[in-house]
Amino acid sequence: MKRKVLSKRYENLFFKLMIAAILWALLSAPARAASFEEFVTPTPDSSPADIAIDSKGNIWFTEINANKIGKLVPSEAEPGTSKGITEYDVPEAKGKPYFIMVASNDKVYFSELAGNKIGQLDPTTGKIKEFAIPTPKSEPHNMREDEHGNIWFVEFEGQKIGKLDPATGAIKEYRIKEGYPHDLTLVDGKVWYTMGGKFWAQIIYYKIGALDMQTGELTELEIQPKKSTPHGITKGADGTIWFSLHFGKKISRLDFSKGHPPAVVNYDIGNRVQTPHDLVVDDKRGWIWFTDDHGSLIGRLDISKAKPDTAEGFDIFKI
Repeated sequence: MKRKVLSKRYENLFFKLMIAAILWALLSAPARAASFEEFVTPTPDSSPADIAIDSKGNIWFTEINANKIGKLVPSEAEPGTSKGITEYDVPEAKGKPYFIMVASNDKVYFSELAGNKIGQLDPTTGKIKEFAIPTPKSEPHNMREDEHGNIWFVEFEGQKIGKLDPATGAIKEYRIKEGYPHDLTLVDGKVWYTMGGKFWAQIIYYKIGALDMQTGELTELEIQPKKSTPHGITKGADGTIWFSLHFGKKISRLDFSKGHPPAVVNYDIGNRVQTPHDLVVDDKRGWIWFTDDHGSLIGRLDISKAKPDTAEGFDIFKI
């Protein structure tokens, strides 16, 4: 199958749809070997960007260029075709939906990169609501849901953390100290986020921030070396915070065993990848999956085999 060429900025995100296919296959058949399967979006050149899985196993994804939200039903899908895929138009004409998540009630939320909104799709009716972000041109990226149903998100260009109350539509914003937040995770009443940078413009930061959800207090943690650049961040079921070092070629975690500030534990991938990007935890098997921004690779770290400052436990899959 001929692969469509995406812009460099979004190229790596296309592979997340294939990660979903891998994880779905592994979860449904534990003994089955990992394999790649590709599914064609109904709209040509749609540029699939991010994925999320609902409680029924359906795979939801954003289509930046098509300005649509897609849903893939695994039981109806056939590799190499568009069967089992439904698309929903984003109301904002120039929304450019980017990141996506599924809330605990199975409602689908997505960030509109250009539309400067957070969208909400009701999977039962297919209707979409949009919530305008107060800061103009904020470029919202990733989102997470807290225990009260609030949707927290980062504003890359706005340099803020936002909180959406879906019940009222109200959005509250918190300005960060510096950097361009890309990703976030919620642990113990705090929003942990990567400050990242604008790689294409050689503007680089090297910190992870934490926002107290109750007080709004901000704390920062320097990540060495300074040009390693924390990028993707997520958590495991045990609360462990994992993140990628984009230029450091590492997958890392925060160790709170000795209190605050936490220590940083690095797992060195070495030259097998170029720039580890976003990541996700497979808690059932104790694996960390991650994308390579420029190497057309998907990586996996087996936590049970991993040793700090070494490449042990890593497997790399070529696209």
